[in-house]
Amino acid sequence: MFGERFDVLLVEASAWAVFTTIEKRANETQDTWARIYSEWFPTSGYEMTDGPEILWYESYDFSK
Repeated sequence: MFGERFDVLLVEASAWAVFTTIEKRANETQDTWARIYSEWFPTSGYEMTDGPEILWYESYDFSK
């Protein structure tokens, strides 16, 4: 069913961290990733895996 219209990516079960950023200025997403790596990871007890990073944009209109 999905394979006809979409690519399917199987991802092993794991813990996920979800971060929200509001694009109010240029490079907001990049700055958020930098803070995740430099501030959150070192103190969280979590570490990166080989799994995917998933970004979701509610809108592609970044002029707001």
